[in-house]
Amino acid sequence: MAWTILLLTSVLSGGACRAAEAPRLWPEPPPERFAIYVGPQQAPPASAWDTLAPKLQTAETPRRLQEAAEGLGPFPSAAEQFGADIQYCPDYRPQLYPEKTLGEMCSRSLLSSPLLAQGDEGRNPFGVAFREVRRMEADNGALAVKALLAATHYALHRDSPGALSGAVATMLAEESTAFTNALLDVVPPPIVAVLPREMSGLPPFAELGAAYDIRTATSASYNCVADTETMLRTAAKRGLDGIAITDLDHIDGVRKVEHAAERLKARGELPEGFQVIRGEEVHTLSGPVIGLFVTDRIQRGMTIKATVDEIHRQGGIAIVADPGTGSGPKLVRTLDVDGYLLRSHPASLLRTLELLDDTDAAAKPLLSGSGSRVTGTVGVPYTVAETQNRSPEGVRQAFREHTTYGATGIQMPLMAAMLFRPFVAYEKTMVSYFRARDRLEETVARLIRSDNVEVRTSYDKDMARLLGVIRAPGVIGHLFDGSSALTRTPRMLRVSADYGLVRLEYTWDDHTVRVLGAVTW
Repeated sequence: MAWTILLLTSVLSGGACRAAEAPRLWPEPPPERFAIYVGPQQAPPASAWDTLAPKLQTAETPRRLQEAAEGLGPFPSAAEQFGADIQYCPDYRPQLYPEKTLGEMCSRSLLSSPLLAQGDEGRNPFGVAFREVRRMEADNGALAVKALLAATHYALHRDSPGALSGAVATMLAEESTAFTNALLDVVPPPIVAVLPREMSGLPPFAELGAAYDIRTATSASYNCVADTETMLRTAAKRGLDGIAITDLDHIDGVRKVEHAAERLKARGELPEGFQVIRGEEVHTLSGPVIGLFVTDRIQRGMTIKATVDEIHRQGGIAIVADPGTGSGPKLVRTLDVDGYLLRSHPASLLRTLELLDDTDAAAKPLLSGSGSRVTGTVGVPYTVAETQNRSPEGVRQAFREHTTYGATGIQMPLMAAMLFRPFVAYEKTMVSYFRARDRLEETVARLIRSDNVEVRTSYDKDMARLLGVIRAPGVIGHLFDGSSALTRTPRMLRVSADYGLVRLEYTWDDHTVRVLGAVTW
């Protein structure tokens, strides 16, 4: 069972005290100076299920559509109702309320339980669906766009049993997510098909090991509508030996993929040795960490060291998911992680590549995963585990021994462009700011005996945009008109220090001290 323990306290200048403002964590600020909140919150007056159920139960609604909607995301299907996981339904107590249905016990907590939060922003997949239903009810134009996107998804995957549920998921996803996923489902496949083998599929040297896409998702994540069977078939067709399902902040989606893989193997449509690795993309207080071969869900919102320790306690593999942002390079150097991912975004890519020349990070492999939320991009790129033993334990041991590497052919043109001398000079100038900040954080951490110290200043956002190149012209324009933060003296925004399971955080703007943390047991 996973429960979140959140502790907040505030200290104002002049000695006055007030409760910390955390509008995303509870409906209104806690009244006490020091408060501990354990477990689920009060539910809002209505829920997504209350809105959807009458529509899905009308006589005109095809039964298949109703079944597809019930099977979406982490909400249990009818066959799984008596095995409902308490992390998705904190009010599920059939022994106490035998007269109530699953929907009556769970619907009101679907929008309010902090255990359902996903990603850095704590997005609730049922909250997203609820808002989209309300938006489509009020705007016929939005309904028409969503219907077109859903029809596109169904047409692309019409031969798969999951095509209809994927179309429903598209209707309930945010419009930007639905559009992006449709684009990625349509455009990459024909491009990948004509690329040289060195840039897609398996290059010759990968025959010495097993190839895996170590970062994929299912529709249980709020930003994904991937069709499971099509994703598995595509991965096998591209020569992969398996995929890791790393849904956002939970592991429930992997069950559906494991069952789909068994069905495909029984029909001879998937190689017998194809593996589905159970994983999770855990969003910590310092950014996302991917846990592979985990056995239980790991709570979102813990300190990054506590998260890595919990992954290892479960016998899993801990990988820094985005080492090019925040204090990523420093975390790769100082934490006991088993590798880090290469991301295609220029800013992240530039800071990640500096780790290749770092002696403290030299033993930790640079890995690759597609981050695919659709079937079209699965396996581009991927990771190779150099092992002759392709059993699950053999592959896990290869990750433990760091005999793995990222096959990043698709990213080679961008990496090659960064070798031009003018660009290298620009990149080194921009990266020097973040290196100096990392050194400051490491020095302070040693002085105060902290697991991890993070310092954020008013320069961070614009410096990251300059490093990203694409947004650099906008920042330069703000430099000329004086509106950029870089034209003023740097200002401290936030300082935090991690000690075991808790983070101490001080915010300069409102002079607030917070104690943050989460616990999994």
